[in-house]
Formats: sequence, C-alpha cells, structure tokens
Amino acid sequence: HFSNFFFAIMYDALTQIDNDGSVVPWLAESWEPDSETSWIFHLRPGVRFSNGELFNAEAVKTVFDMLRTDAAIGLSWHRGMRRYPRVDIIDPLTVRIHTDRPNALAPNYLSSLYMAAPDHLRAGSFQALVEEPIGTGPFMLERWEKGHSFFKAHRDSWIPPKVDRMEVFAVSDSSSRLQALMSGQVDVVTAVNPDQIGMI
Repeated sequence: HFSNFFFAIMYDALTQIDNDGSVVPWLAESWEPDSETSWIFHLRPGVRFSNGELFNAEAVKTVFDMLRTDAAIGLSWHRGMRRYPRVDIIDPLTVRIHTDRPNALAPNYLSSLYMAAPDHLRAGSFQALVEEPIGTGPFMLERWEKGHSFFKAHRDSWIPPKVDRMEVFAVSDSSSRLQALMSGQVDVVTAVNPDQIGMI
C-alpha cells in the first residue's frame, strides 16, 4: 500500500519483522522481559531524526504518552495503548515498557509503532507527522502531490540511503504497475499479483 511504503522509508520502529517472520533489532538494539508485565528495551545510540533531534528514551516515552491523549483519538495505536499503560525512562538509552497483562509478543507488535521526533510531535501533534514528516529513516520528504511523492536522502540516518533521490507513485491497477516495471519507467513495484511473477 502506498501509505505504508511512504511512512516506512522515513520512520523507524523499535523492532522490525524480517523476511522469515522473526523479530529483529531496529531502533532498539536488544530487549528482555523485566517482569511478567514489563519489558526493558536498550536503544541504539547516536541516532538522530532528520531535524537533528536525538532519538533516545525521552522520544520513546513521548510517543507512547502522546498516543494516550485526545489528540490521538481515531488512530489505531490510541486504542492499542491500553496494552501499554506506562513507559519509564531508566536512562537516556533504556526504557521500561509496561504491558497490561503478560505479553510475550510485545516486541513483535511494537514493530508497527513508528518513533517520532519528540519536540516536533509535541509542537504539531500527529497531523505534523503526515504534513511534515520527521523520522530517523534513510529518506526525507521533499514534497508530495496526490499519488506522487518526492524524497531525498537523509544522509545522517543510521541506515545509509543507497540512492540520492526517490519518487513514489501510486498506481492502483496491477497491470499498469507491471507494464511500468517491464518498460523501465519504474525500478520497483509492490503488490504484484502472483500470476505476474512468471512474466517478471
């Protein structure tokens, strides 16, 4: 989906799910259960958001706390925050995330919660994350139009970008996506129909 790709190249989560379905370190380098209803996450040092803000324990706590406010009503993670009632800062690179019940899959679920720059989030709330996205990922938004977005490399990202620029198009028809790929108009397509794989 266009919007999923759009955010995933700019924002990162604490964990990620790899191609074989395993949860792997991402913005958190490691984690372990602290009790039946809490987890300790050790954060990656030296990571900065594209506006220069430092990613740290405060950033993690701010995202969780803001998602519990009325400003987040209507977002899926506002409802999901019932499962994570509190986040404690242990030190600048360590947080304790409390769960409402024993939850062995918490690191898996948190792979879908993107981290945002805390000052930017507090200043503009969640609409700012869409209109002026500030993340830790390898790309930054230059401008967006309906169904067409332009990105430039975030050279200070902890994940070095492999290209300088990227354009992302929303093409709803799978045959049109396939034709664009086969003719060299685009370099990558998503959501390929299984019966098109042989042609590719």
